[in-house]
Amino acid sequence: MKEIRLHIQIFMMMSLVTSLNVFAQNFEKDTLKCNIKVILEISEQVETISDLQMERLLKAYGKECSNNVEFSEFSNEILFKTIQKQPELFCNIFEKIKSEIELEVILLELETPIHDLINMKFTRRQIEKTRISDDIKNLLLNSIDKAINN
Repeated sequence: MKEIRLHIQIFMMMSLVTSLNVFAQNFEKDTLKCNIKVILEISEQVETISDLQMERLLKAYGKECSNNVEFSEFSNEILFKTIQKQPELFCNIFEKIKSEIELEVILLELETPIHDLINMKFTRRQIEKTRISDDIKNLLLNSIDKAINN
C-alpha cells in the first residue's frame, strides 16, 4: 500500500514538473513578442550575442508588433545591424528555429528597411556568404532584393 502511494506521489510530482515546464515555455514565448528590452539587450552587444539571444531576437517579431512604433523602428534597425555583424549566426539560428518564428514578419522587415542609411547591398553580401540551405538563403535574399529594388 505504501509503495502504491509513493508511486502515485512520484507520478503527480512528475506531472506537475512537466506542466510547469510547458507553462514556462509558453510564458517565455508570449513575453518575447514586441519586447523592446530584448532588442535593447541585442543592440548593446550585437557583435558578441549568443545563440540564445539571437533566438530571442527572432522570436520577438510578430504581427502584433506593427502597432508598436517604438518597437518597429528600433527592431528593424537592430535586425539589419545584427545581420551585418553576425550573418552566420543570424542565418543559422533563423534556419534552426524557422518553424518557431513568424517568418513572414521577419521577411517583411527585410523588405522594408526603416531608413536609407541601411546598406542593403552589404547586408545582401553578408547573407550570400553564409552556409545555410539554399531555400532559406533564397528567402532572405529575395526579401533584401525587394528592398534594394524599391
